[in-house]
Amino acid sequence: MLFQECGISLDYLAWNEKLATHFFRPEQAGRPVYLFITEDVMNEICKQEGTTFADFVAALHTGPPGTIRQGLCIKAFQAYEGWRGRNHKWPPYIAYLAAFVAAAGVEGDFAPNAYYSRLRALINEPGEGTLPSFGKMHTLWEDLEIWSTVDKNGELGIFHVRSVGGWAHVGLPKAQTLLTHEELGLLSTIFWETELDPTAPPSDAALAQVLIQYGSAKLRKRTITTLIGGSEVDTNVRAALLQILFDELAEWNGEVLVEGSTSEKIRAFGHLRLCATIDRTAATAFFSIRCATNKSLPNEELVLIHSGSQTTLCCEEEVSGLSTPLVHEKECTLFDASILDWSGGETIEAEGKGWKFRLPAATIKVLVSGATLGLSGYIETKQLPRNCPFILLTLSSQVPVLNNWLRNQCIGARELALSGLPSKWKLFSIDCANDDKGVAEQFPVLSFQRIAQLRTIGGIHADSSNSFFRFAPPAIVFDGSEGNEQLKCNGQPIELNPITPVFILPTITEDTRLRIEVWRGEKVVAVRTIFLIEPIGTATRKPTFYFDPRSLPIPFDSERYPRAIGAQVLPSGKDPLEETYVLPLYEIGRIYFIGRETEQICCWPLDATPTEWKPIWAIPMRRTGRAIYCGSTPDAEAPIVTVVSNHRKRKLWKTVLWHDRKRILEPSQKQLRALWRQYREAAQYIR
Repeated sequence: MLFQECGISLDYLAWNEKLATHFFRPEQAGRPVYLFITEDVMNEICKQEGTTFADFVAALHTGPPGTIRQGLCIKAFQAYEGWRGRNHKWPPYIAYLAAFVAAAGVEGDFAPNAYYSRLRALINEPGEGTLPSFGKMHTLWEDLEIWSTVDKNGELGIFHVRSVGGWAHVGLPKAQTLLTHEELGLLSTIFWETELDPTAPPSDAALAQVLIQYGSAKLRKRTITTLIGGSEVDTNVRAALLQILFDELAEWNGEVLVEGSTSEKIRAFGHLRLCATIDRTAATAFFSIRCATNKSLPNEELVLIHSGSQTTLCCEEEVSGLSTPLVHEKECTLFDASILDWSGGETIEAEGKGWKFRLPAATIKVLVSGATLGLSGYIETKQLPRNCPFILLTLSSQVPVLNNWLRNQCIGARELALSGLPSKWKLFSIDCANDDKGVAEQFPVLSFQRIAQLRTIGGIHADSSNSFFRFAPPAIVFDGSEGNEQLKCNGQPIELNPITPVFILPTITEDTRLRIEVWRGEKVVAVRTIFLIEPIGTATRKPTFYFDPRSLPIPFDSERYPRAIGAQVLPSGKDPLEETYVLPLYEIGRIYFIGRETEQICCWPLDATPTEWKPIWAIPMRRTGRAIYCGSTPDAEAPIVTVVSNHRKRKLWKTVLWHDRKRILEPSQKQLRALWRQYREAAQYIR
């Protein structure tokens, strides 16, 4: 008997609810959930309820009401079929999935990879081999991901379908056992202590090296042994563990719990990424610095202090995860990052506001083209790029160690004698690196990514980490390419550019769940699932009320005044289309009306709709917004930057048009999109 004996019985749905509330809780909102279940956890649940594990097994075999067929997996599938229509609070198959996970940890006289015999022993099922219909269980795992992400919007945590490579069905429950809840809770501290950057992940070799060195006192011996690898460790299990660690790093927001505290937090919000602009003709280099963070920067300018020089700097968000280059607050000139101590590390922070950015100490830095992120020049990365040019910055003292690698493993490696370099640093331009042999162990930043990994950049998140609004999907980054992979999205091939690891998702109009797979031959080596969410709907019938310029409702058949239907503004005498884009008021929240001049903005319903000036744009805003044109002649409605007396209106004009630009969907029509961008650019330079 595996678990403690206790006393009374619970029916299946009661067990299911106990386990569901153990895994999915409000405090897990937005965080990954793993169905990690152990003997100790089950014993604790049994003890609290005064029952036994044998009672749990009996409940599994009985199943929820309506499951009349025999067989554990068959009952699990029956519980899944049409469960939303039966008004269950929780997916009624969670207890079955928990049992499948618990089986992976059963101790006894079993072969190392003998999963099915462990499962049969756990549930007292005689026989050998797989259970009938076990191959259908992947449908339940996938449905749990949809429920946690789409149905619940990540409010109770987010479940990701993961698999240990090499096992089509067994790999799903095994993947839930690779890290314990305690280990997952310690990862943020390890990431902070080792100065890992979630916006620029290291290679798998570098990540493993860091965790082995700094995590040995915090992680289980089994976890460290798996990271070390070797002949006794299954390479598929090691790859799956590293993929989970990469996902955890990518979703880390920089918050670290203070030891001994459950409420206070210190916040290591981000890192500093070095950037370079190189003029080979003039033989000059200029180095700037950007803030990198997994949290959104404030809408207003972020003012920071460089403690070394007491220089006041500022920046704004430019692309997802990255700020504009830091500039001097008063002069608005670029900050010269060559004065920073690259080899010793630096910290820049906003006093009293909790924002802190670190430049980790390094004697070697690798910079790649910023073009894939929509940036000019070069930007720092944390792993050796494949099949593309890059810049290598190194302390002069390291050059003798690197010479052999530069000569024999790199194509087109040449030193550039440029002004603007910090003292004792040298710069090499390299067309391509063929191998990392001889340098990777000593310099982890010079190691290739060898485990296939998919991650997202950009896009606008809905409520959970793997759901995005359909109008702003992310780009996908593929790390670890060997050049022979095929990528597929929902089974359809995606063309992969061998020069850049970034690709744009194909336009898909109906699918909500996008499963991106990396294939090497007949094997799937990496999977990423994202969900596309519709932020607002389309009405298919005419509304009941308009709203007049005083924000008062008027009958639908009234045509005397200019009027609004949700976010659609109509001049007098015109009807909406039969099928028109309409935002119900409960979905709008507020509407910003914007005119041509920098003082012309109002926020309905707090402000009355404008009567003294003509709105050009109506922008309904909640978490995100949409720019809806309500002018009449786009060619004659370019923005006008004026000297304004109302500074509050001026600031709001800039906030909506510039600071919130990434949360607002552009018009789809080409001419209107160009006009909208004129307004954004005008707002950018308002002071």
